[in-house]
Amino acid sequence: MAYPYGVAYPDSEIYAKLFARHMKPAGLARPAPYVRADWFVSAATQPPLYEDLLGLPRTALELKAMLKLDTERNLKEMKAYRAGMTESGVSRNNRVVERRPLTGRGEYDWESFDFQSSKGAENMFAAPVNLKPARGEFIFTLPSRLQGYFLAAATGTRLAAASTTSSKSARPRPRVSVATRWSWARPSF
Repeated sequence: MAYPYGVAYPDSEIYAKLFARHMKPAGLARPAPYVRADWFVSAATQPPLYEDLLGLPRTALELKAMLKLDTERNLKEMKAYRAGMTESGVSRNNRVVERRPLTGRGEYDWESFDFQSSKGAENMFAAPVNLKPARGEFIFTLPSRLQGYFLAAATGTRLAAASTTSSKSARPRPRVSVATRWSWARPSF
């Protein structure tokens, strides 16, 4: 991840002393002993730094294990609440959202099931329990009580950004990242 505000002067005597005393012993990969807070906050909310800082796993299955979430049991015991919609403020096609309680007091997990179309296996009315989504999104409670975000492909593999081919938007957007998705497209559920 490139830091655009870092300026190094390798021919400078002051830089040479700074490098020898601080940066080299610290094993810095880049010659920037500090970064601007606004840049760090912006970078820390984007992949891959976002996932690395939170220690998020690489798959949805691993995320569910990390959250101690048993989705099958929640469905069988009717602890999960699921709603489907053919139109929403976010998706052009079928969209299903599911809310599940986590173990802690007031903790939650939302999962959305997003489809590329509303036909065939992607028709939520055909099999409302055994869904076949193109991708999914998770919103869950972090230990800090803030919200965590996770995007997954149909295979369960973590995504850094989601395609917007099924998203509603006045103007097409090529990529939607984990942290910025919810700032411009709030779910209408």
